Amino acid sequence: MGVSIVLNENSKNNINCILLCGGKGTRMQSETKHKVCFEIDGVPAILRSLNNFDKVGLNRFIIVVGSLSGQVIECIGGSYPKTTFVYQKEQKGTGNAARIGYSFIEKFNIDGPVIITMGDKITDAGFIRRVANKFYDAKADLILSVQPKEVNPTGGRVVLDEGGKPIGIVEELDTKKAMIYMKFKEMLEAGEELGYIYSAIEEYAAAIISSNKKREKVISEVKSLLDSGSNDRIDDGDNGKTGNRGNNDNKDRLDFIYRVVSEKAGIKIGNKVFDPGYIDNSLFTNASFYMLSKEAASYAFPLLSDDNAQGEEYLTDIVEILASSGKFKLELEAVKDKYEIMSFNNVEELLKIEDYYRKLRISRVQRESDVLSDGSCYKTVSEWIYLFENRDRDLMAWLADTYGNDEHLINERREVYLKVLGLFAERYGNGKNRKVVITRAPGRINLMGRHIDHRGGNVNVMSINKEVIAVSSVRDDDRVTIVNTSDDFKEREFSISDHLVELDWDNWLSYLESGEIEQMIINAKGDWVNYVKAPILRLQYQFRDRKLKGMDMAFTGNIPIAAGLSSSSAMVVSTAEAFHVLNGLDLTPQKFVELCGEGEWYVGSRGGAADHAAMKFAERGYIVKLGFMPFSFEDIYSFPMGYKLIIANSHIKANKTTNSKDAFNSRVAAYEFGVMIFKDKFPQYKEVVEHLRDINTDKLGVTQSKIYEMLLELPERVKVEDLFALISSENHGKIKRILASHNPPDYYYVRAVTMFGIAECRRAKLCKEMIEAGEIEEFGKMMNISHNGDRIVYYDEDGNMYEYDWSLPDVKLEKLINDLRSENPERVLRAQIERQPGGYACSISEIDYIVDMALRVKGVMGAQISGAGLGGCVMILVEEGTVNALIAKLDKEYYEPRNLEPDVTVCAPVKGSGLVRLG
Repeated sequence: MGVSIVLNENSKNNINCILLCGGKGTRMQSETKHKVCFEIDGVPAILRSLNNFDKVGLNRFIIVVGSLSGQVIECIGGSYPKTTFVYQKEQKGTGNAARIGYSFIEKFNIDGPVIITMGDKITDAGFIRRVANKFYDAKADLILSVQPKEVNPTGGRVVLDEGGKPIGIVEELDTKKAMIYMKFKEMLEAGEELGYIYSAIEEYAAAIISSNKKREKVISEVKSLLDSGSNDRIDDGDNGKTGNRGNNDNKDRLDFIYRVVSEKAGIKIGNKVFDPGYIDNSLFTNASFYMLSKEAASYAFPLLSDDNAQGEEYLTDIVEILASSGKFKLELEAVKDKYEIMSFNNVEELLKIEDYYRKLRISRVQRESDVLSDGSCYKTVSEWIYLFENRDRDLMAWLADTYGNDEHLINERREVYLKVLGLFAERYGNGKNRKVVITRAPGRINLMGRHIDHRGGNVNVMSINKEVIAVSSVRDDDRVTIVNTSDDFKEREFSISDHLVELDWDNWLSYLESGEIEQMIINAKGDWVNYVKAPILRLQYQFRDRKLKGMDMAFTGNIPIAAGLSSSSAMVVSTAEAFHVLNGLDLTPQKFVELCGEGEWYVGSRGGAADHAAMKFAERGYIVKLGFMPFSFEDIYSFPMGYKLIIANSHIKANKTTNSKDAFNSRVAAYEFGVMIFKDKFPQYKEVVEHLRDINTDKLGVTQSKIYEMLLELPERVKVEDLFALISSENHGKIKRILASHNPPDYYYVRAVTMFGIAECRRAKLCKEMIEAGEIEEFGKMMNISHNGDRIVYYDEDGNMYEYDWSLPDVKLEKLINDLRSENPERVLRAQIERQPGGYACSISEIDYIVDMALRVKGVMGAQISGAGLGGCVMILVEEGTVNALIAKLDKEYYEPRNLEPDVTVCAPVKGSGLVRLG
């Protein structure tokens, strides 16, 4: 499929990351600069490491500091202010440092597993993701990350049992030392003289231990054994054991030496003694990247011991501790290449990593810039037209991969591409000979998870066979010119530099709220050019260290405007796809999505990035489950066989740049105020609840009835003038900023909106589970309940309209609490959180009519509003055999009586956004 799962719902934002930065790093030959603060291609090593964790969505950092701690804290704190730092007073080994870091987790009873690694290791984001997913998929207690021995020949040898599971780690020097003693033993058994043995051992040690210092230490130990007197005691090395030197009789002396050598020639792990040669031949060495369950960590750390020659606790010992217990499941994850985990102990090794990252940065820029010379996606308009007209084989393969094997759809799309290419050739000088890229972004449907992406919830989305297409050519200046095949969209142009007013850009939102930019937005209110400006200005802001080039663009699209299918976001994404490629910008897909979402704030709304993520990550034939805050691609699963998703356009437009914006933003405000009040009322959860999605039974460790009891403490509705008295002063600045995003309503219905969000987060989590289990009828009920959360009216069978009561007074919550405590199965089921609609109330009467009418058609499983609301479309999940009957009923009972053009789409999930690229 080519899709990389980031983290599943159990792991998202629930992993604690301990990085050990307490060592002195003496081999870096600096008394004033900490090892992890050395820069790698302009970025401190520790920040490169943390940035890779952050890319995956992991940002719960605990940094163990010691030497030069202030420097490390200062280096990290500016970029990751929420990081926790704990101090290791004495340098007593990696195990001691990790135990100190984990004690913070235990002290505050923080949930979730833990990743432990070293601050001087740069671990690739893809590898972190792979380890985390394997940890959950395998239900492991420990994932030990390993490298092939040829990649890290001096690393600790990883010992595996017969089943290939790790049971211990033996340091390379300990392995080599045991091999030397094994050689010693073999020569004793062969009857060699001690003098010859000593000479042979020196030669053998030189062959297998490259470090002079380490080799001399081992040879010195061997010599002390050979020189031992019969009546003295002899130190038995690292184990601290002793043996009698023997008496003056040579045989007794040799017997004693043989016993000591035999003991040192074997390596004990658990209850088994291993041949050191077997261990040295291990396929894997330790990569020093561990992921442990909370139970495994709590078991292993107290058992770490400093009973060794160095008097230190070794983190590697946790493998043997856990394996020997027989209680835990241990797994391996191997790096795929040497660049997935890189570390340095001296300046030479640092420079090698520096060289890698420098070349990587240069190659990325070149790779992006090479698009301008890449014949697979950058062609003249004439070349593109020829390929589309003559049904080029590679092009037809791309069309089939994108749209499926629907010949009618492919032919229709071919004609559309030819039309927009023709417009570009006609509008722009020498247009046919201009080289262009073609980008596209599909519309999207969110099956479950409405209004919650900006609260950190999940969405379950699929792209549909409606899209925006852009043909774009780079310019030498910073002007952007746009035309459209539809006469409804007038030609527009702008200069990027005109929008770069002299400001201190503290952040993107501050930039948008500056007087100059606000006035520009007001002057162009409702203009389609805003959705082209949005991503371009956000990307220019992101890369404000350089001047980006403009484009000549021609657009076409068939996504209904303001219909809840994200036509505006498709415009944003198709523009961003072209702009970032033509300017050679280095963006991960996750960052691309984030910037598109924030870019769309330019039009005035303050929504999330769900629409943009759905477009970017969509796969043909599949539903994609996404998470937010941080963004994560969590799962992908098939659309159910035997069913179709129908989109019925109400023809009522919800324009985000008019009064609808106030309604949308006031609901978001109600969410914000609800969480603020919740945290003030229940300070014990203040650190646990960061977003609305965190108010759930698992996160808080409470029952459902307790959730309802806590909701009773939230006001049912709040006047704007009462907010500052009701919410603690620490949030007053935030309240003012929220109020500035819209014209405040008479009341914020805090409790009903909060209930909708809590319940919708739960429904969104259950979506995949229900569909994969074939519980389509149950999923249909969830669709209906979700729509009730947006509903404002309902219709009986005769078409009579009644007002829908979406309020949430005390009596409703008290009834739910009583139902849960009743022990009556029907009442308990009815009171489950996911079955509560709450009251977001962003539907309209026409949408509610279509929903109620569709639900009366046999074979319809569920129906709900699509998109943000206040107009737009209805999505209807229906059995395949009922599609025609449903369409006929929609025509007869909705479109014909209102003299509206029927607008019903049978959705086909298509591929996500990107370039038209052949071969």
